[in-house]
Amino acid sequence: MRDFRGDFSTLGRVLVPSSGGQRQIPVSELATIKEVSGPAMIRDEDGLLTGYVYLDIADRDPQS
Repeated sequence: MRDFRGDFSTLGRVLVPSSGGQRQIPVSELATIKEVSGPAMIRDEDGLLTGYVYLDIADRDPQS
């Protein structure tokens, strides 16, 4: 995953396992990736650095 942090455009090539685990799907097929400005945030939970991903899903069941 560290290889993708230096170049934002490569993030879409990260592979995510399908629900059955038999296939791997690129993130670019699952989501639109865009860079937006927002507050910088570094958090930790129980002493471990934690990253958060926020999704904006309109008119869609998040479980599907």
